[in-house]
Amino acid sequence: MQYIRRRDGWFLGRAPSPRPAMHVPNELLSKIAACLPLRDRCQAVYTSRQWRDAFLTTPFVWDHLEILFFTKNRDGYRSWVALMQLLLKRNAGRPLTLDFEVFPTPTTRPSRAALERVYDLIALHMPHMKSLSLAIPSAHYLPFFDVHATILETLRVKIGGIEDDEHMPVTLFAGIAPRLSTLYLHTIDLPRAPCPALRRVENLLFHDENEITDMFVYDIATGFPSLTTLTVTTDEGFAADGVGLPVFPGTRNVVSLRLNVRVGMEHMVALFPKAQSIAYSCSSANGRDNGPDATQTVRRTLCAAEHPTSIEIRWASLHVELPWFFQPDSEPTLVIVLDGHKVIVDVVLEAVQAALTVNMMKSLVPRAEKIVVPEELWDVFSRRKLLSELDVTLILRDWTATLGTVYRQQSVSSLTLVRASGDEDVVLSAALLSAFVQSSLAPNTLRRVVLAGFHLDDPSAFIHIGVDVRLTSLWRDTPDDDLWTWDIAKTALEV
Repeated sequence: MQYIRRRDGWFLGRAPSPRPAMHVPNELLSKIAACLPLRDRCQAVYTSRQWRDAFLTTPFVWDHLEILFFTKNRDGYRSWVALMQLLLKRNAGRPLTLDFEVFPTPTTRPSRAALERVYDLIALHMPHMKSLSLAIPSAHYLPFFDVHATILETLRVKIGGIEDDEHMPVTLFAGIAPRLSTLYLHTIDLPRAPCPALRRVENLLFHDENEITDMFVYDIATGFPSLTTLTVTTDEGFAADGVGLPVFPGTRNVVSLRLNVRVGMEHMVALFPKAQSIAYSCSSANGRDNGPDATQTVRRTLCAAEHPTSIEIRWASLHVELPWFFQPDSEPTLVIVLDGHKVIVDVVLEAVQAALTVNMMKSLVPRAEKIVVPEELWDVFSRRKLLSELDVTLILRDWTATLGTVYRQQSVSSLTLVRASGDEDVVLSAALLSAFVQSSLAPNTLRRVVLAGFHLDDPSAFIHIGVDVRLTSLWRDTPDDDLWTWDIAKTALEV
């Protein structure tokens, strides 16, 4: 007990305990801060004196800097260098990940002098740069490309200007980038000759607004001897001109190929004979709604599959077509995975439905042991005689209508029902589910039911028939690790 001073006098009592946040050790605060986006880290510095001391005296908090330079005032660009200097000083020479975009407005563009000062500052820190992502107006005067990049692992370059015929320099990093393994290039061409700094690149992601020819494949074959994964998107498709034919054997190291659906892209596949995994993005096929090109691509890809044992067709967010900062607003599309290999992304439901003809289903499902499909496609699959002891997952948007429909009976040992969306679990009628099981599944075959995003109103309803009912959390759409997406807009510090 002690005397406590209040506004109306002194009283005998217990002193209030310090705020819980003040008990958090600085080491823990620093680890929390390192997980925050840069803009949140900068705001948190002003929360309290303890937070400020913890954040500003711990270099690893500033290992990842995401900066979006956006201003409507031309004078605003004058603060760039001071801000960059401050943030880079906090990093204290640790391995650095820098995501940097210049976003000029229609009426205000940064002066060349302002950009050059920022570029010079980046060049000073290239010796400890681990990952560098750039979205800039032009590839002219980039002094950081002249500096050795001894620990750089990932390089992303997106050019947003209107100048044509911009190439990566042959003398990139003065030929010294021993750890560079992943390269993104958006609207900037490959070097005009083999570049020593790129000889160890294993993953290349390339986007061109123009038509790609086999001269591009020639450049790949001669300039990227370590390449194993190639992702290519183009607005105008692919056309062979015969230039690269003598050296195409150099592409045999590429085992994973990812392409968007455009005219002639299927011919490009033939130039990579060792590609074991081929995936297509349909986001640009015949516009937003895909169309006949997407349907043909799905049909051709499924025909090439050799009786898969696992078929997954599930909803997923639309990918960004090679590095860009802003995720487009759009309806979810489908991704197709066969035997664990992603073969189609960004395809709309209608294109898949059109591709799953009777003849297609005859060759696709005979050996399928696991099937994951949206409710809209289960009718197509259930018409075929499927294997016994089947593992089926249905992704439901209108579960009442789906479970109230009678399908051809299948021998299903495990049935998983997943809600397609929603933040909270909903109550599912045990009577409705029981009727579906009795009408659409072969008698005495079902042993397990898994509900994701549902609660059963009467869990005991299936005990008497020996069916184990399990509840699990709703499936979440997790970001793909296939390098198609590069989006920092939601976490960047805007200046």
